[in-house]
Amino acid sequence: MNKNIWERNVYSKKKQVNIFPFPGVISFFKKKNFRNKSKINILEIGCGAGNNLIFLAQEGFNVSGKDFSDSAIKIAKKKFNQKKLKYTIKVGDVK
Repeated sequence: MNKNIWERNVYSKKKQVNIFPFPGVISFFKKKNFRNKSKINILEIGCGAGNNLIFLAQEGFNVSGKDFSDSAIKIAKKKFNQKKLKYTIKVGDVK
């Protein structure tokens, strides 16, 4: 798949910019009852607009993400900053 398709057809046009994390992510992390969440680092490759990472940061985890869409990362950073959450997210490929 051409990585520019998501940037050109989706994120730059602010389409499919969800506000909720995936239900499977919520279910997994809620069921596990993690202790010392602040010591657990989570990396999401292909984080898009950051919905999963925002949920996890709000739960107390250290979050990092990477996505090749510059627009998606800008959207994610804005959301994180509005909620005053700590994060590390960058534009890039994972080759």
